[in-house]
Amino acid sequence: MEDIEKKIYDLFKYTFTTNCDIDEAPMTQEELDTLDDLQPYEILENLKDIITDLLNFKKQFKTTEAAELINRADQFEKMLQKLEADIRTHIKIEQQMKLQLDIAKSKVEEYEKGNKNAKMPKNHLKLRLDLKLGHSPKQTKEEKAVSYRENYKEIDKIKKKYEEKLQQITEESENKEKNIKQLEIELAKLKIVVEDKEKENEKIKNQLNIEKNVINLKRLEQRTIINSGYLKKKLEEKPLGILRFNSQIKDRTPIKDVKIRKASRKSLGGNESAKDSSPYGVWHEINSSFKKITMFKKSDIMSHKHFRSFSEYDRPQSLKKLAT
Repeated sequence: MEDIEKKIYDLFKYTFTTNCDIDEAPMTQEELDTLDDLQPYEILENLKDIITDLLNFKKQFKTTEAAELINRADQFEKMLQKLEADIRTHIKIEQQMKLQLDIAKSKVEEYEKGNKNAKMPKNHLKLRLDLKLGHSPKQTKEEKAVSYRENYKEIDKIKKKYEEKLQQITEESENKEKNIKQLEIELAKLKIVVEDKEKENEKIKNQLNIEKNVINLKRLEQRTIINSGYLKKKLEEKPLGILRFNSQIKDRTPIKDVKIRKASRKSLGGNESAKDSSPYGVWHEINSSFKKITMFKKSDIMSHKHFRSFSEYDRPQSLKKLAT
């Protein structure tokens, strides 16, 4: 026992000092002296308080951790929804850009076809145009060539611009897809963690329910023990009350009742050995005698309308004759 007390004391001292260090409240010399003077029941109470505080902190930490995980999962879902919406808008823009690029390409092809299929006008028309413009035929050709070159340059610029935009959109969509995949993986991991935490909480809940049921069973056992003691006491008091009641009946009943009761007692006397063997023999005897007396009284009430008083039985014979 001394070794156990010493181990419990060492455990309490260690837990108390570590708790003080965690709370950043170092122990003083007075507190150390008081620890040495503590009684065993005081040490157990303090240990119980420390353990309950630790369990409460663990429960609170688990609930807060689960709540944080759920909030993070909700935030990830919202981010995923937002990214999906951005991807949809980018896909729409990409489709619009492709349509515009196709339109530009078709226009370029039309211009090229027009340039190829364009025929030189007649000489007199050329001359008129040259005269109106005030240019020589050589200058008009050069100007046309320059204008064509400029048009081709502009078309190439438009092509490059659309191609760059298209490439940028495709790169952005690829990056968004990568981010979505990464977020989906993280979300799956978080869901697994949340499910594990929910299972742990369910186990703790079941353990608490089992402990509650055990406490309720112990309370019921204590109540049944108290009730059984009370009933035993009442059963012990009941035969005494019946004996008192029988004694009162003896005093009140007439001589005929007394004779019948004596006869019934004689008849019961034969079974005394059998009844005395059981612990409830006296109880059965009292009940049977009481039943017979009550039955006689009922029959007497049915057959006679009037009972004589005790004084009539005690009178001498001469007085009875005079009375008649």
